[in-house]
Formats: sequence, structure tokens, C-alpha cells
Amino acid sequence: MAKFFYIFFIFFQKKIIFQKISEKMTTIGMNFVVHFYEDKYKYDLMIRKLFGFSLVLSVFILLVSCEREDKKNFDETLLYGIWYEGTLFYKYEQGGRGSSWDESEDYYEEDGLPFTWSLAGSRLGHIHTGSVDGGGGIAANEIFTVTELTATRMRFTDDEKKNRTFRKVP
Repeated sequence: MAKFFYIFFIFFQKKIIFQKISEKMTTIGMNFVVHFYEDKYKYDLMIRKLFGFSLVLSVFILLVSCEREDKKNFDETLLYGIWYEGTLFYKYEQGGRGSSWDESEDYYEEDGLPFTWSLAGSRLGHIHTGSVDGGGGIAANEIFTVTELTATRMRFTDDEKKNRTFRKVP
């Protein structure tokens, strides 16, 4: 009989130990399930926030990085002739040739600094390719954004964002 009680005691003790282990496992399992869903919620929330931030950042970069296209196209034949602003003169000839001079510095048309020019859309480019005294040459680029071009008036913005208005010599 002692053996029976001993076996019953061992069995009962093992059952209690197994029950406690089972309860522990269930608690651990429930904690795991609860933490898993909390972590999954946090993970999903983080992914949504990251996706939203990436979308906003992409749209911002797309809008900021795009340069505005100039939709104005000006007729380059309107450029042909001599234009002045104060004492500064530009002469535009057919074939993309021209010259510039400043009478306040005692330079006149025959002393003009030669340049080649091109007009694409609203971009007017000058490439100066010589010197006024016939000596060593210089090379300088100027790019203007034309805002108005008529038969008598030309307005543009220069490299330094300065607005300039030229009149055509009659």
C-alpha cells in the first residue's frame, strides 16, 4: 500500500508540476499572442507612416526638382537690328551674329564686341568671342530669359535676375 501511495504521490506531484508548467506555457503563449498583435499593430502603423512620409517626400521632390518650362516662343526675326538701354547697345544680325558696345566707355558700333547669339523659346544666349581692341580674345557667355519681344521693345531678365528693357533704334 505504501507503494501505491508513493506512486500516487509521484503521479499527483507530476500532475501538479505538469499543470503548473501548462499554466505557465499558456500564460507565456497568451503573452506571446498579445505581444505579437501589439507588435504587429505597431509594425503596421510604422509601415503606414513610413509609406505616407515616402509618398509626401516623393511628391515634394518631384514638384521642386522640375524646372518650369518656358512656353513662350519668340520670333527671332524681331531681334534683327540695334537695341539700346541707356548707353548699352546690342546689334543682332541674321545668321546668329551680333555685337555689343557701351557708349559711356567711348565704344561705338564700329568698336563693338562681337558675339554669336541664339534664341530658343524664351532663352536668349550670347557667346562673346573677341575683344574690342582687336587684341587677345575673350569668351564669355550670357543667358537671358526674354519676357517680351515686340518690333520696338525687348524685355528680359539677365543672369543676375535683373530686369532689363531695351528699345529698338528706328
